[in-house]
Amino acid sequence: MMNAGKRGEQLVQRKLEDLGYVVHNANIIFRENCPNIDLVVYGVSGATYVQVKSSANPAGKGHITIDGSTWNPQQLDGTEPIYNKKVGLKASFIVLADLEDDAAPQFRYTACSSV
Repeated sequence: MMNAGKRGEQLVQRKLEDLGYVVHNANIIFRENCPNIDLVVYGVSGATYVQVKSSANPAGKGHITIDGSTWNPQQLDGTEPIYNKKVGLKASFIVLADLEDDAAPQFRYTACSSV
């Protein structure tokens, strides 16, 4: 059985491809694990690094668990990142995938700040 993270990446990739984008797995392109990015999405004006966060068992109705640990004060006030925590390539776009209903996954997205 596939974990929610991999399943979320596949569903987001398929959704973006259905919308007409060319999408590749970042780990395959760079031939190594890319901890901050999961997908590279190609559009008319260039490529975008995307991080996918997904959950099949949300912490509450209509919620997706982004980071299972308690957020520190710096994350709460926006001076430390919630995404792009690792050294290396950084995602400029985050897609949240709610996989609670596998037949009808829900997607939300946000652009990353410079933090």
